[in-house]
Amino acid sequence: MNNMKTYLIIIFLLFAGAVNAQTKVIPENNTDDPIFTVAEHNPEYPGGIEAFYKFVTQNLKWPATSKDLTGKIFITFVVEKDGQLSHYNILKGLNADLNKEALRVIKLTSGKWKPGVQNKHIVRVQYVVPISLETNQK
Repeated sequence: MNNMKTYLIIIFLLFAGAVNAQTKVIPENNTDDPIFTVAEHNPEYPGGIEAFYKFVTQNLKWPATSKDLTGKIFITFVVEKDGQLSHYNILKGLNADLNKEALRVIKLTSGKWKPGVQNKHIVRVQYVVPISLETNQK
């Protein structure tokens, strides 16, 4: 962070799978509690996507080993019925330190999410979050 004045973090929240709200579910090991890839009402972060952007931006601490890196980190997780997050996985990363930091910040949002709803039932929903990172040095 020596000479860095600002960081520009652009986050786009995408849903894994197809756009169809009736998307087939991901079977989980011997359970009747499936994980949806898309639901009629997808989980929401309190305050909406703008609040999520703001939270990640304010809490991400750029590792010194990554100060010149730009690109995207793709993280997947499941929003559980109680708003907790689980099943974290980095699908594509930049480097170990930046990947770890992005995952740390996503984990901080666990328990804050409003769960997804399908056919008037609360369901588990898988998300893929691409985090685009760019440094602005002056």
